[in-house]
Amino acid sequence: MAPTTAANHVVVPVTDHSDGDPIKWPSDPVFTPIEPDFYLQKCGQMIMIDGGEAVQASHHQGSNMATLEDESAPDVYDTLVKKLAQQKVLDEKIEHRGSMDWRVNQQFIDENIKEIVEQYAFIPRKGEIVLFFRESTVGDYGFDPEDNMYFKLQDPKTENFTRAPRWEAGVVAQVAEEKIEPEDIFGNIQRKQYGVNYHGFRIEPIPDPGSSNKDESLRHIYVPLRQIRPFQYFKTFCAPVPMDNWHHTIHNAMKVAASVSLFCPARFKGTWPNADIYCKGIWIGPELMLIGDAIRLTNDQAVTPTKALAIGSIRLSMSDLDDPELAELSFYVRGKAYTRSPSEAYDDTRIEHDEVITHFPRGMWNYSWWPLHAPSKVYEVSVDQILGRCHELKGHFSFFPHEPEDDGAIASMRLAREYSKQHDTRNESADDWLWAEDRAEQLGIVTLSGRRIGRGDPLRRPNKWRRLLDTMDEVATGSANAQDELAGGMSSSWAAVNHPLGTAQQPELISSSSESATGDDRDELGGSSLHGHRSHHAGATDDEETGDTIQRLINGQIDPTLVATEQAEDESMTDVSDDSSPENQSGEKPSSEDDDVL
Repeated sequence: MAPTTAANHVVVPVTDHSDGDPIKWPSDPVFTPIEPDFYLQKCGQMIMIDGGEAVQASHHQGSNMATLEDESAPDVYDTLVKKLAQQKVLDEKIEHRGSMDWRVNQQFIDENIKEIVEQYAFIPRKGEIVLFFRESTVGDYGFDPEDNMYFKLQDPKTENFTRAPRWEAGVVAQVAEEKIEPEDIFGNIQRKQYGVNYHGFRIEPIPDPGSSNKDESLRHIYVPLRQIRPFQYFKTFCAPVPMDNWHHTIHNAMKVAASVSLFCPARFKGTWPNADIYCKGIWIGPELMLIGDAIRLTNDQAVTPTKALAIGSIRLSMSDLDDPELAELSFYVRGKAYTRSPSEAYDDTRIEHDEVITHFPRGMWNYSWWPLHAPSKVYEVSVDQILGRCHELKGHFSFFPHEPEDDGAIASMRLAREYSKQHDTRNESADDWLWAEDRAEQLGIVTLSGRRIGRGDPLRRPNKWRRLLDTMDEVATGSANAQDELAGGMSSSWAAVNHPLGTAQQPELISSSSESATGDDRDELGGSSLHGHRSHHAGATDDEETGDTIQRLINGQIDPTLVATEQAEDESMTDVSDDSSPENQSGEKPSSEDDDVL
């Protein structure tokens, strides 16, 4: 019987050659859903094109790198060095007044650093390189006691070890919104309240830093913490598989192991011809180390790391600046050092447990520590002596259910750094470390969370932004002409392009990408933003208010002099000492120039 149809309704019969037959449906793989921010960026780009302000990005053949607007800003460091040469002694805060990125980041950077240092040390930070695997299984995994303690997956029914997971290396693009506990390292994700895109981490495979093809970053995935491990242990977890058969992203990650970039340079101090740049953090290979963190140090001959240092200051040392032939650059980290081995200790007085919990960085909790030097001294190391962050005992036991005699960190980082010096084509010398301008350049990436970052962002207008910042400074000094120019000359295109800051995705404290909202993509991965927030996160925050303030300022809706006055007050209250005072973050006595350095 033919079906009964209502007026104006059409019935399409299912036949063996119609779309209603599933067998006839296309079998091509579906595309990854586009994130909402993508459309906001497209809208901003259209507005810029309509206003004649767009920069045409000409793509090279076989590459997704674009020819973009010149980013050349006033060289703050060159200016300070020249000033030091004239004055012979100099001690100044480092201010990138001509950078929109820097100005925006100053509003929230200190608060975010404090929050990150106080969280569990084993939690991956945005912009870091981690090991991960994609296999999502309800089964467990661990170290097989019958096969050299290799890390393997387990059959959920028989609980027998089966095979090693397919490890990859990737960049943390977003961190978990839901609270992370040590149990999450091996825990059951079914107890989580939200989905993996909220309780997990967005990981983007790292591309070859020396190649122009960055398509590897597009294969992102959200994974729970139980499928992630710190890269400093990569050799241990990849042990069952020969090195030649490791996933190519692991080789890509090894290439950047002997690279370094500064995070948030804060103060310039010098006596001609030598000078130091003091920073709030430093990117060393795969990890970010901040003032207040605890880091593990290499042992001269031992395979098991026993020494740790509570970071009190981070500096770039420049010597012999008056002679280009002799001038040298070196990176140093200073603080109080301790050891887990009584035989290495300065004396046999073990640090009391309560003192460790109260005054030491979180990564040192629940271990037994002895002082490595006299209380009046400080300990200073170069970057090649640093393995990575020290993970609290509970987290370390979660990574390794047994206490390993050797967790593989020393062997892993020695292998990776040697490989980096030999295979990173960006490094001119096989004996030196690569010093990158920012994190994006260090990793050789051009996108993060689906957005262009750094110099890869075709919507960045650094030259125009610098002109607007100069105008804002003139307004703050009372220039009437500048006030008129600010109100009328700043088009709404800047606000439109950067609209996601206040609505879709908040700034993050890593270093250079979620701030695309404020032109901050470059500085966030280059040295200023570390937190990852989901685009669906609701509720106004201080960061959103910052973005809204700048937007209204650009549109001439508020008095720039008020913003300038507030910024000056903030800067006077947040002056950074030469050693970034670990008293506030690590509980250690701040080191000073009068302290003896070991």
